This record gives sequence, C-alpha cells and structure tokens, in this order.
Amino acid sequence: MRRPVRLLTAVPICDGHDSAINTLNIEFIRHGAEVVYLGFHRSASDIARAAVQEGVAAVGISSYNGGHIEFFRDVRKDLDRRGGARIGLFGGGGGTISQADARRMRRQGTDEIFFAGTPLETIVAFVTKNYGGSRHRWSVSPGREARGRPPSSTSSSCGFSRRGPAAASLFCPTTPA
Repeated sequence: MRRPVRLLTAVPICDGHDSAINTLNIEFIRHGAEVVYLGFHRSASDIARAAVQEGVAAVGISSYNGGHIEFFRDVRKDLDRRGGARIGLFGGGGGTISQADARRMRRQGTDEIFFAGTPLETIVAFVTKNYGGSRHRWSVSPGREARGRPPSSTSSSCGFSRRGPAAASLFCPTTPA
C-alpha cells in the first residue's frame, strides 16, 4: 500500500501570517497528505528538530516578512546537521520573495519556491511528485545527494478537514485559484 506523503509546515519567527499556510495545509490533507503544522513564530531550529523527530518527507515554509534567504538556508543547515539531509524543503512568500531570491535559495538547498498566484493544484502536484508515495527519491539540490523519505513510525495529522475546492492560491490568500 502506498504511504501518504508526510509534511511539516510552519511560519518563521516574527511572521504572524498564517492564513496561506493554513489554506495549503487543508489542500494537502484533502489530497491525502499527513500534515504536522507547527504554527507561526517558529525558529529554524524548531522546524528542523520537529521535522527530523516527525520523520517527514519535506518541510513547507510560508514567509512574508523578509529574511527568507537566510531563514531557509538556516533550516536547510539545521536539517542536515540533525540528520535530516533527506528531508525536502519548499515554500513561498507572497510578494516578498523575488525570482532572484528564489534562484539563490535553490542554490542553498531549497527545492522549490512558489510565488503569489500559484494554483494550489500546482503545489500539490509538485509535493506529490517529489516527496510522495512509494518513489522515495526526491529532486537533487545542487551539491547534495539525492534524498529519499525515511519511514515514519507515526501517522498523525494536524486534524484539518475540508471538502470541495480550495478558496485561494498558496502564499497569496487573497488571490483566487
């Protein structure tokens, strides 16, 4: 039987914008994912520690307050340091992350950055393809080995439940999908 993709999502320190990540969490769960949601005002260390402890396939971060290049870099470094080199990293941030920033973030180990207006279906498809199912092989970030998801010993989710189409695009909650 195919395991559902297991994700951890969070919002960085000094950022109280959680409606976009909540919308995404609901969409992931609607498509069968298990989501561990840490909430907002979380440090890079908090996120990496929880991701390794929970045995997730990937971490999704929503960042609206700037400092995203350093924050995502720090999450990647903390994941690697804690034995989570196999854990993927993706995210977005409305209008705060530029294309140039995203290119730099990818070079530093972030798998993908999504921009305002990205349809939820596109994000779900990316996560499913790169981190889900029985594939156990994820995209390779420059300078790093291919990553496969470690087995999970637990199967809880954050408890969100919703039916029907999503109301917004990820990382820009006011933009209709």
